[in-house]
Amino acid sequence: TAPTVSDIHDPKATITVTPGDQVQLTWTVTSIVNGVVNTKCPATTDVVTIYNFAANPAANAGADQEDCGRTTAFTLDATPVVSTGNIQQIGTWTVQYTGANTAPTVSDIHDPKATITVTPGDQVQLTWTVTSIVNGVVNTKCPATTDVVTIYNYAANPAANAGADQEDCGRTTAFTLDATPVVSTGNIQQIGTWTVQYTGANTAPTVSDIHDPKATITVTPGDQVQLTWTVTSIVNGVVNTKCPATTDVVTIYNYAANPAANAGADQEDCGRTTAFTLDATPVVSTGNIQQIGTWTVQYTGANSAPTVSDIHDPKATITVTPGDQVQLTWTVTSIVNGVVNTKCPATTDVVTIYNYAANPAANAGADQEDCGRTTAFTLDATPVVSTGNIQQIGTWTVQYTGANTAPTVSDIHDPKAT
Repeated sequence: TAPTVSDIHDPKATITVTPGDQVQLTWTVTSIVNGVVNTKCPATTDVVTIYNFAANPAANAGADQEDCGRTTAFTLDATPVVSTGNIQQIGTWTVQYTGANTAPTVSDIHDPKATITVTPGDQVQLTWTVTSIVNGVVNTKCPATTDVVTIYNYAANPAANAGADQEDCGRTTAFTLDATPVVSTGNIQQIGTWTVQYTGANTAPTVSDIHDPKATITVTPGDQVQLTWTVTSIVNGVVNTKCPATTDVVTIYNYAANPAANAGADQEDCGRTTAFTLDATPVVSTGNIQQIGTWTVQYTGANSAPTVSDIHDPKATITVTPGDQVQLTWTVTSIVNGVVNTKCPATTDVVTIYNYAANPAANAGADQEDCGRTTAFTLDATPVVSTGNIQQIGTWTVQYTGANTAPTVSDIHDPKAT
């Protein structure tokens, strides 16, 4: 409804104007006679305008938006501004950008649903400002209201590379990790982070700096530790979940020096038909890398080579044919994923098992006699045949009680000696 003046002839009259409205008033000066306006003298006029700006409504720029590797525009979502009278109220977008790329622009600075394209890896802040405007001039009588929205367009995280596995023997100094450094592609930080996976009995090792691709870590000899290098985007200390993190794993092996192998004492028996029990010193691992002992058999006889009941059991058993001997080596090594480590030299010890065959009945041959013989007698013992790879041998010894020099045998081990 049009406002009215309290007294149209009172130069100090009052008028009530609804907030958001403006009204124009003309003050006209005329001559009047007997209640009739004189037209002989032209009236004079002047115009005054009353502006009663409405308080600007609270600006609402909409919720923050985020995406991963987006190449199409984001649509802003400010609350549209509705003027409350005949004085226009308007919203205006302004862009705050601090990155290295060209600052993005809004498709229409006064459109609450304008669009803006943000380079992957960048974030941009936009302020939606609500003001009143008259004749293209912003009114300063009613404070503007503002709200801020941030658009995050995360770059896809690069493939994580934790570097090659490392191994050493008995190392007491730190290992230096060798992940590929992470280079951010825009003004949103991309970062790498080390996490440690350790299942051993010792205190879990720690990384000197979880975000340093070249960080150091000390691993106890005998231990292995697995580390994951995870690449993510991070804003205000919070990890972004829009772009999947990338990960890579590296394992550090610090083998313990292998203890001295002890295969136990040599063993011997005669005609044994039951198994021999070996007696190596058991191997005790010093960390979460397994150290193991292994029996290997060295046999050069004519029989089938004997086998060990369990090649990794220090108290394994082995059956040796009477007449045979067998040599066994007890080797101590470190082993990971079924593969023997060559960084720490293996240690070895050898034991020999002798299972002598019962000696066959000796047969020296028949007695011999002759008369006045001046040539040698040929003995006729039964030759000795070994039953395995342990030699059995016959030996002549002479018993003589006469007055002459005792006779000697041509070869004390020859059954046909003279």
